[in-house]
Amino acid sequence: MKQTNQKKQMITTIMSEYAQIFEESLNSINYNKRKLTFRQICETYYDLIEEEQKMFWTFLNQKTGKSISNLKHIYTYHLNSEDKQNIKQYVEANSHQSVKELVNNLVNNQFQGKDVFYYEIYHVVYRAHARQVVKQYKTVQKSESE
Repeated sequence: MKQTNQKKQMITTIMSEYAQIFEESLNSINYNKRKLTFRQICETYYDLIEEEQKMFWTFLNQKTGKSISNLKHIYTYHLNSEDKQNIKQYVEANSHQSVKELVNNLVNNQFQGKDVFYYEIYHVVYRAHARQVVKQYKTVQKSESE
């Protein structure tokens, strides 16, 4: 039992660090978005999301020294479509929160007690958060042009 708790604590620590790195990437886009066209913002977000998958596994590999295929086997919980929809709705309703807060709240509440790591939660949250930011930016652009 103690070993399981230590493993969960290690994973939580690593993922908090990872979430912070990724959120800084998102924030750098937010900071510069006034200088970009809407299309550039969308492209940048979606490029970043594509890179995020690679970045995640590389980051975990560097932190743990385990092979990526082994990490995927150990740390992935496969969300069903209902889980994904619930996450998207949660992100929409709480878009004022940071990515890190959103993920922590989901992990500690909705998915608490699962014996696996939920990489997909991070992935779904990042995608949903990026869509929300793009949607908000589009709304601002529209209201400014009127």
